[in-house]
This record gives sequence, structure tokens and C-alpha cells, in this order.
Amino acid sequence: MCERCSKLRTERKEAILEFLSTEMSYGEDLRIIREEFYCPMQSAALLTAEQLAVVFANVQELIDVNERFTDQLQDSIDQAFDQGDEDLLSVCIGEIFLEFVNMLPAFQTYCLQQTTSVNLLNSLEKEKELLRIFLDVSQNDNTALRRMNLRSFLMAPLQRVTKYPLLLSRISKASAECHPDGGHLREAKLRVESHLEHINMKTKQEGAGVAWSLRSFRRDSRKNREVINIEMREVSMKTVGWPRERTRFVMEGPLQLSQPADGQWVKKGSKALKFQNVQSLLMVRMQRVGEGPPSQGPEEPDAGPRIGDPWQVGGGECIRDGVLVLIKDKSSGKFAVLREPIRLGNCVVSTDPECEDTFEVLDIRRESFVFRASDKSRTQQWFRQIKRYARDLGPWRKRRNALPNIMINTNQIRS
Repeated sequence: MCERCSKLRTERKEAILEFLSTEMSYGEDLRIIREEFYCPMQSAALLTAEQLAVVFANVQELIDVNERFTDQLQDSIDQAFDQGDEDLLSVCIGEIFLEFVNMLPAFQTYCLQQTTSVNLLNSLEKEKELLRIFLDVSQNDNTALRRMNLRSFLMAPLQRVTKYPLLLSRISKASAECHPDGGHLREAKLRVESHLEHINMKTKQEGAGVAWSLRSFRRDSRKNREVINIEMREVSMKTVGWPRERTRFVMEGPLQLSQPADGQWVKKGSKALKFQNVQSLLMVRMQRVGEGPPSQGPEEPDAGPRIGDPWQVGGGECIRDGVLVLIKDKSSGKFAVLREPIRLGNCVVSTDPECEDTFEVLDIRRESFVFRASDKSRTQQWFRQIKRYARDLGPWRKRRNALPNIMINTNQIRS
């Protein structure tokens, strides 16, 4: 091995271990916030429940994510060492990061509330003498705090999320061009930078004069596309009402939509249809294997078929539900849901050899939708993904051989 390659391996190993150690340190700071500040202040009733919720925001959510993320990082590194991989070449930080990419909206929630949190804390400290005494004594006498005050600890999530691009970039630069994690590292860095850009955009829209700033990434059109995707994911999450940690976005992007009046459109071809442009997001809700079905929410009405047995996909998780969300651009630059989400558990997905540039999604309770993408290849990619996730959802499929109606001819051409 040449001297340069040896040096890069060492640098990559050091960067990976730094990533883990700093993530663990960040987790310790989060637990200090909870154990040394939140819990004592709650027990002593120094603040009301509403005031605690504003000051500490979603710290518990960040703790939960950090613990799972750190465990995954540690397990990957331990496994590499156990297998004799002293240089950690088999450790793929980028791949692991993308598995936990849903933690970025949690950071966003925290960052957007930071100014309100600090302002309220400043106001309460002036008004409440007992709170002021508690914070002063904690800073000076509690050795676990390292003589840092609460405000310093509350900055930890902001500091951590803004450091991710630098840490990922360092690992990427030290990795060989042919390393399998190279693409994952670049994608992970893009995702973080896009969320930071989105946070900047949201703070400007909301007029929150935060005392921290992030560099602008607007020059990169791909990052702009990801910022738009983040905005659409937020709209979709509010629409379906699923828990953030249980939601996975399978595919997203532009599609063209048509709703034919009858099934005779295939004979005339897709040119006879009138299409409109929509942004589409294919989403699935995960569930831990062994967990009971989630309680029926507003997005699952009493009438009609219910989602069937979960579809196990490995890793201790299974698919519980799936939807296709359609979004349209508004003139104001914001996004709005075109219609209620199309529930895959109620759908049959098909294509016709004579119309390969389109595919059809038939909702057995409502209507038919014909979609096409920018080209045949992209259209087929959407078709395969939607059909894959729709295939095993819905108990009616077991009764009707996955056909929408018992009168449908099983020998028909559509797949």
C-alpha cells in the first residue's frame, strides 16, 4: 500500500471515530438537559407544563433518535473490529445516516422553536426568583454541567446539526473513490444541507430573529430540489397524520395525472386524455414486528376495507399502510394537497401493453387515476414501486384474488 493510501485510511478511521464520539457527547448533553434541568424543574414545579414544553421543545424526541442512531453507529464499528477490520473500511456512515434521515425534521422543529424558547427562559428567570436560584446553583455546584448554564446546553442540537455536513465531508474526502459508501455520504451531506437551507427559509418566513445563521446553498439546483421535497414532505405528513418516526418516503417527484370518465380510454390511447401536472409522494407507514395495529385515526374512516396483516420487510419492521399523496403548486409558491391521499390498500395498480407510457391506479371504492412521468423509464419506475407497496395491503385481496371486483375477468390483459 502506498503512503498516500495508508494516510487516507488513517484519516478515514479517525473521522469515523470522531463522528461516533461527538454523537455520543451530544447525546450526553441532551440527557443532561433532561436529567439535570427538565426533571428537577418539573418535580419542583418551577415551571408549568406549558412553559416546560416551550423551553425544552422536543428534546425527548431528539434523545430517542440520538440513542438509536448512536447504537447503530456503535454496533457497526464494533462489528468491523470483531471481524478484524482495524481500518473500519466496512463501516458505512453515509448509509447509516440515510437510514436515520427522519431525524432531520426533529432538528428542524427544535431549531425553529429556539428563539421562542430562549426568550421565554429569559423572561421567566427575571420573574421567578426560585428558578433563578436553581439555575445559578446548578451551574456553579453541579459538576455534571461543567460550569455551563442551561442556555449553553439548549444550543447543543443547533450546533450538532450544523456540524453534520463537515463531519460527513471529512469522511467522504478520506474515502477511496470506489468505496461503496461514497454515494451515500454525498447524499447524506446533501440532505443535511437542504434541511439547513429549509430551516433558514422557514425562520425568514416566520420572522423568527434567531441569533444563529446557516450558509446558503441556493446555488446548487439539486439542493433546491431537495428543499422543495422537504416542504412537500411536511405538507404530506400533516395530511396523513402519521408519526414521523414511523414514516418512510419511498419515491417523490413530478407526475402527470388524468381521471378518465370510463375504462374505454385504453382503446383510444393516452393521447385522448387530458393530464395535469402534480407533485407526487409515495409514503409508507412502518410498524415494529409484534406491535399491535395502530389505533384508527381520522385518516382511516370506518367505512370500507381495513388494512390487512402487516407486510414484513426485515430489520424488525413491517409495512402497515401506504398512500400516494398528490400535491399541486400554488401561485403563492406554497403547496396544497390536490385531493385526499390515495390509499394503496384500496387500490389495484395495472398497466396495458398498448399504453406503456402510462399506468392506472384503480381505487375500488372511488375512482380511477391514470399517471405518466416525464418518460417511459420513469413511468415504469413509478409503476413498479406503487404496485410493489400496494400488492400486499388490504384484506380484500385474499378474498378476491387481488381483483377489484368479483365480476372482473381474470384473463384480461392487464397485469
